Amino acid sequence: MLRPKRMKKFYVAVPRDKEDDVIEALGRLGVVEFIAQARAGGRGDSELEAYASFLRLFDRIGIALNSIDEILPREEVKKPFLQRLRDAFKARAVRVGAERISIDGLKGFLEEVDAEYNRLTSELDEKRRRLSELAVLIDNVDVFRRNNVALDIMGDYTHIFVKAGFIPAVNVDKLMEALKPFNVVVSIMEGRPRENFLLIAASQKDKEGILGVLTALNFEEIVFPEELPPDPNEAYNRLVGEREGILRDFSRLREEFERLRERFYPYLRYVRFMHRVKSMLVRTRNFSVVYGWTPSEKVDEVRAAVERVTDGVMHMEVSDPRPDEKPPTLLSQPPLLNRFQLIVRMRGVPNYNEIDPTIPFTILFSIMYGMMFGDVGQGVVLFIIGQLLYRIRRPLLGISYSALNRLGAILSTASIFSIIFGFMYGESFLVHFMKPMWLNPMEEPLEIAVAAIVFGLIQLNIGLILNIANNIMNKNYVEALLSWRGLLGMVYYIIGIILAIRFILGNMNLAVFGAPENLPLVMVELALLVFSLFKPMVAGILTGHRHPLSESLMEGVSEFIEMFLSYITNSISYIRLGAFAIAHVALATVAEVLSHSMGFLPAYLTFNIIVILIEGFAAGIQSIRLLFYEFSTKFYMDEGRLFQPLKL
Repeated sequence: MLRPKRMKKFYVAVPRDKEDDVIEALGRLGVVEFIAQARAGGRGDSELEAYASFLRLFDRIGIALNSIDEILPREEVKKPFLQRLRDAFKARAVRVGAERISIDGLKGFLEEVDAEYNRLTSELDEKRRRLSELAVLIDNVDVFRRNNVALDIMGDYTHIFVKAGFIPAVNVDKLMEALKPFNVVVSIMEGRPRENFLLIAASQKDKEGILGVLTALNFEEIVFPEELPPDPNEAYNRLVGEREGILRDFSRLREEFERLRERFYPYLRYVRFMHRVKSMLVRTRNFSVVYGWTPSEKVDEVRAAVERVTDGVMHMEVSDPRPDEKPPTLLSQPPLLNRFQLIVRMRGVPNYNEIDPTIPFTILFSIMYGMMFGDVGQGVVLFIIGQLLYRIRRPLLGISYSALNRLGAILSTASIFSIIFGFMYGESFLVHFMKPMWLNPMEEPLEIAVAAIVFGLIQLNIGLILNIANNIMNKNYVEALLSWRGLLGMVYYIIGIILAIRFILGNMNLAVFGAPENLPLVMVELALLVFSLFKPMVAGILTGHRHPLSESLMEGVSEFIEMFLSYITNSISYIRLGAFAIAHVALATVAEVLSHSMGFLPAYLTFNIIVILIEGFAAGIQSIRLLFYEFSTKFYMDEGRLFQPLKL
């Protein structure tokens, strides 16, 4: 529980004809992270190409469906609120199967499905092209219809020519000026946004000059297919009817593509798994070799699974991680603590040789949340909200339901501590309903501030102890003993706490530091500070990794400043725990004052909602901040990578 699961590295060699059986067996166990190895060409590459073709075709069908969805009008069915609420707690059916399919069967499947896909795609492209043409035609015919102009008016006649089209509105005046030398008839009518509809008739002898003017002024000529009737209303209705027919064809094509995609689902998970794993294998003439990581307690299961499908014809070797290797990190805690790994993962992935921070994160986060948000009634409300989030089975507000479940478990746990501290403060729904079992933050602000700082001091020392343990496990003995976050820094911090307490008890008189009982502590404190300046140099000598003197001194100055300032600022940061507790009680006082003018129920109902929404969220943010920036910076390496087994 205090460390990530111990991992073993293994390789297993099996006969080539048992390769698929072994891979499937390991996939169904779901406890192996496969290690990619260099591959040589051969039969395996043709298998990989078949799997890759399957996945590419599946993705292309999805792209085709998305393109159809962008064209078809969306029909949003607004479900009643209660129905949507009930749906949020119902798990969606899982459609992806893991049915086995042979390579020959896969190739036959692909040949058949690919032919159908090509047929549907060809029809889809043709319909899409025609729909694009119709969109232009309908817009143009609509302009003629609105201006009551026949479609066959354009053309070349014996003595004149007639043209129609669009011209930018800003060019209309320039057009009229340029056409003055010619004998023309021009009609400017309503067209498209920022463009006018232009109908122009002129003599054939002026055609070349007029066309030059129109081209220079960005005239866009309209030409209709000959099969369209001249009546714009009739033409418009015909085109709209054709468009509706094509949209019906799109709906039919969507159904056919969806049915085609449905044929992939029984094999999809299997193919994805096999494609991923087979790209990592090593093959010889007669054997296939699988490399991977697995938890140490699962080694026997892995061995038994391989022996079972190979009838014992296999060779397996297991080894511990080498010092230069970086094993994956598997964090495993009881179910409730596992939910708090959401916070751990936000901070990063622990190093394999590092203490799993889940337990301290869980305990400290919950206590800090309760201390800042101590209220019995509101804690019960938060517990109910947490339980609802824990039971959601659909994504909400762009957050996956698994993340919401973890968030719900965290909120439920933290709310229990809110209830506990609510009894300690005597608060429920912003009402002081009982004599506090511990402190009244409003009446004893100094005591609650001191309690918050004391809690912070304890928490920071826990962080230092964890850092010492981490460095020892990683054999960084010099850092464990001499760094400002190691034993030396811890001694400095504890002595500093003792001197600070005596300074406060001595009425903050500097003469306290010269007292006989304090002077040795002051001398040790100063000596530790001075030593921090030379610590990089000493560490270089002890480890044999010497650096230039200037570089060592600069690092020492940095460590001196960090050691002197960091502990002070980090300790003071914890006063926010008491400040939030005082603010909570202060809001209760405001609600009481307003209740005389607003009425008891409206005032307390309004303020309880505000406090739950704002302060409840803020307390969580502040708790995470203290964990991340004050506590975990003392020990957290954040250099690991998650154990990611492939599961079939």
